[in-house]
Amino acid sequence: SQPRDLKWGAEQPPAAALAEDYPKTPEGATKGILETLGRGDWNALFTNFAEPGVPREVYDKMFSDPAKSNYLAGLEIVSLGEPTNSFGPNMWFVPYKIRFKDGTEKEFRLHIAQDSNSQRWIFKGGF
Repeated sequence: SQPRDLKWGAEQPPAAALAEDYPKTPEGATKGILETLGRGDWNALFTNFAEPGVPREVYDKMFSDPAKSNYLAGLEIVSLGEPTNSFGPNMWFVPYKIRFKDGTEKEFRLHIAQDSNSQRWIFKGGF
């Protein structure tokens, strides 16, 4: 049985002031998201990059399954590409290449957005 301390709860924390080291660019946000996934730090993923209004359970279903989280653990960023604008202002596709601990690699584009008011980056998909 999975320990319940991995359960996320339903509410997103209120927006707080951004930490000094919070990413300022689409590449920085992509790096932060991928590194957070590699650490298996679901709380940091939710707190720092979750889409407002999306319940924590959605992220729990996406990432906390042991088969998925074990596969993501220790992923390494091989490269990040040049961001391209996606569907609107402050929305980006950032190409990435990652290597999993079993040696397999994946290339895709992370879809992220930046809230113009809070400056928070939002993970939209592409993993």
